[in-house]
Amino acid sequence: MLKEVIEDALARGERLKRDIVGQILKSATLNELINNRRFAETIARVIQTKDEISRSIRRNVQDALKAMSIPSKHQISSYEKRVEQLERKIDTLGRRILIKSKKKSPSRRSSNGKSHS
Repeated sequence: MLKEVIEDALARGERLKRDIVGQILKSATLNELINNRRFAETIARVIQTKDEISRSIRRNVQDALKAMSIPSKHQISSYEKRVEQLERKIDTLGRRILIKSKKKSPSRRSSNGKSHS
């Protein structure tokens, strides 16, 4: 029963949202704005300015990080890959050393250099 109540409320909410959006799209003011060349040009300039500001901020942040010798995300990623490669190489070398040491099991000798039997 609770499930049906929730589903009904969601369905009514969707209908209400569609109705409101429909009314907004039908409004004369919105249609006038959309069809107004100056309004469209202004919106285009606002979007362009926003993009320019974003690029400028990004460049300034990169320059500041570079000046402080802080690596970029790309550099850190590159370092991580290199560390992982080195870890694999060390692992491989460790296994090789272990295998070689097992193959060369030392003979048991006394302090005078003679083998015990």
